[in-house]
Amino acid sequence: MEKGIDSDGCPVDIDKDGVPDYRDDCPKHSRFETRRGVDSRGCMIDTDKDEIPDYKDVCPKDSLEERSKGVYQQGDQIGCPIDSDNDNVQDYRDDCPQNLPTEMEKGLDLRGCPFDRDKDDVPDYRDACPKNKHFEIRKGVDSHGCPVDTDQDRVPDYKDVCFENSPEEISKGVIQQGTHLGCPIDNDQDGVPDYRDNCPNNRPAELRKGVNSRGCPLDTDKDGVHDYKDVCFNNSPKEISKGVHQQGLHLGCPIDNDNDGVPDYRDNCPNNNRIEIRKGVDSRGCPRQ
Repeated sequence: MEKGIDSDGCPVDIDKDGVPDYRDDCPKHSRFETRRGVDSRGCMIDTDKDEIPDYKDVCPKDSLEERSKGVYQQGDQIGCPIDSDNDNVQDYRDDCPQNLPTEMEKGLDLRGCPFDRDKDDVPDYRDACPKNKHFEIRKGVDSHGCPVDTDQDRVPDYKDVCFENSPEEISKGVIQQGTHLGCPIDNDQDGVPDYRDNCPNNRPAELRKGVNSRGCPLDTDKDGVHDYKDVCFNNSPKEISKGVHQQGLHLGCPIDNDNDGVPDYRDNCPNNNRIEIRKGVDSRGCPRQ
């Protein structure tokens, strides 16, 4: 019998794959290997050209894109697209293919990246404030994903009217509500915040004539009597040289010790008795001759 011809005179096909040995490049495959079929040269079919023959390829029809990042060469998923970080998003469509377990613990989006539900660029797995509203992240968030509080006054920037206070400005506290939220407290509403107010508890009456830069009632003439209760609040230095009244109807006015109508600062006779005054005094406060 001629070599390569069986007893019936037909070309030998040792592996029974339908391709006679004389043109079979893979003539010794088992039935298991050829059960998915063979090509015209008698070799195992590899439909998707991933170098994993179909008979053992779990994913035998992968597209070029699916194969672009590689396929498993062994195991339960042999021939299937690789999923390096085991996040159920294969590498060929995974924008974050090397996620760590901690990065995946709060879930992943369709592209295999950690969720960032509030879109603040801080992924949920390390976001202490994962549900920020749009207006809360308008002025930015910190490394923990919470609204920025630039001046650390416990009022986040997005609602802080004074978001760059210095430590001194917040030393006495800031307003927690209203139109001046986050601004230094001004307890007596005198326009001078408490952190630089030497008189932080002025009453409305004390504010009536205004306050100075340190928040204390004005004393325009520096006579020791505040304007709000000073009957003569524009005394000249000469007028207060001999003192001013500290009480009574003429509070803050130049003293007239003998009550002769001539204040002491221009009275040459400041101690007239009643009899002398009764007969009248001149412009210098002395009894008329």
